[in-house]
Amino acid sequence: LFFLSENHELEIIKEGEPPVFYANVCHDDLEKLFSEAIENAERSVSLNIYSLSDKKLIKALNAQAEKGLKVQVFHDITTPQVGFGSLSPKIK
Repeated sequence: LFFLSENHELEIIKEGEPPVFYANVCHDDLEKLFSEAIENAERSVSLNIYSLSDKKLIKALNAQAEKGLKVQVFHDITTPQVGFGSLSPKIK
């Protein structure tokens, strides 16, 4: 797990620390944040997301799965499934 520090760098959450959440309403650049986190993952990626349509994120997830990282995407199944069909079969 990671968080974006005040100096805009990704930092690992230490065990026992609470998670940090981001939102568009807080003016967070979610595409940049998620892309960097996915691209810099070393062992696995676990993404909880409402829906997925961003081609850059889909490409980054697929690239990590193809490199052999464990990639999981959890989402709301009642949302349009547009981007989920583009995910690699290696992604659970």
